[in-house]
Amino acid sequence: MARKGTGREGIGGRRLIAAAAFVLFTALVPAAAQAALGTGAATQFLITVNAVALCTNATCTQKAELGRGTKTFDIASVAVGSAVGSFSQVNNLVKNVTYTHVQVEIGRSYTLTGSVAFGADTCFTDASAPSGSTTIPSRGKHNSAPATPQTLFLPDAGAFGGNPTQAAYDAAGVALLGPATAAAVLPLTQPFTAVDKAPTISVAFNTQSALGAFFTAPSTCFMFVEAPSVTISITTP
Repeated sequence: MARKGTGREGIGGRRLIAAAAFVLFTALVPAAAQAALGTGAATQFLITVNAVALCTNATCTQKAELGRGTKTFDIASVAVGSAVGSFSQVNNLVKNVTYTHVQVEIGRSYTLTGSVAFGADTCFTDASAPSGSTTIPSRGKHNSAPATPQTLFLPDAGAFGGNPTQAAYDAAGVALLGPATAAAVLPLTQPFTAVDKAPTISVAFNTQSALGAFFTAPSTCFMFVEAPSVTISITTP
C-alpha cells in the first residue's frame, strides 16, 4: 500500500520542497510515459533535490531561495516531512512580495521500488536488471517477486521512440540542464503574499500510482517514473 503524507506546517516549508518536485513529474507524464500501459504503487521513491525557490513570475527574475544543496528524500515515506524540513531556508521570503511560481532543480535519476500488474502478468522493479539511462529505458522483471530498488530516469527529449518531445518539455516549463540535472519554473495553485506572520503550507501526496510500466508478451517489462499525486496550498494569516 502506498503511503500518504499530509500536513499543515508553518513557514518551515518542509513539504513544499517535495511537492514542487511532484508538480514537475505531473506535468511531464502525458509525454514521458506514453508507452506505459499500467501503473502501480511505489513503496520507495527516492528523489534528489538540488534547489527550490519561490518566484514572483514565470521567468523567476525575482526569487526567494528556500533550499540549496544535494539532498535525497524518500517521498513514499511517512517521515518525509521532517527530513525535507531540514533543507528549507524560508526566512528568505520578502515581506509584502507576492509569489506566484516555484522553481525547482532536481536530479534526473530516481530510485523506485514497486510493481505493476497486467492480469496474470506482473512487472517488478529489478535492482539487478541491465542499467537504463536518460536514453535507454530501464528493464524490469516479469513475474519474479519481490520488487527490488531500481534506478529510473527522466529521459532526453525524443529518447524513447520520439518521446518525450522537446515541445512537451517546453510546455511543462522544464529544462534539462545536463545529463544529471533538470529544472522547472511552475505556477503555484494560488499566489500568496509574504507578511509578518508565517504562512501555513498544506500538502497531501501519495505514491499509489507513481510507478509506470509497459509489458510486451511473453515476458518483457520496461519501467518508468509516473506521477505521484499532490495537492499544495499556501495560506497567509
